[in-house]
Amino acid sequence: MTEKECLQKMDDIWFYLFRNPSKSKKEAYGELGLKRDKNRCPCCEYAIQQADSDKDMMCVFCPLKDSWPDGDCMADGSVYLKWLETDNLKVREDAAAEIACDANFKFFELIEK
Repeated sequence: MTEKECLQKMDDIWFYLFRNPSKSKKEAYGELGLKRDKNRCPCCEYAIQQADSDKDMMCVFCPLKDSWPDGDCMADGSVYLKWLETDNLKVREDAAAEIACDANFKFFELIEK
């Protein structure tokens, strides 16, 4: 998977989750007909490939690492954890929109290079 493919897939998944805040990532993959990625995350899949399967190094290669506190989507305060840890549909919608926008922004940054 290329970084552009990763970011496009992230945008697709998270835009779907923005439009369907009650759905899970598993449901998004199924309903979008996508191949499952590591942790159901294209960024994790891309990063582990770049890190030669060294799990201790994978976050270094995450295309969205600048979007997460300390470059880690599982760090306290990350928008991903906000989405993951709530049942509030408005919070989930807002978090999904932020992740989709970040992926979309990074995608267009790559295209413009």
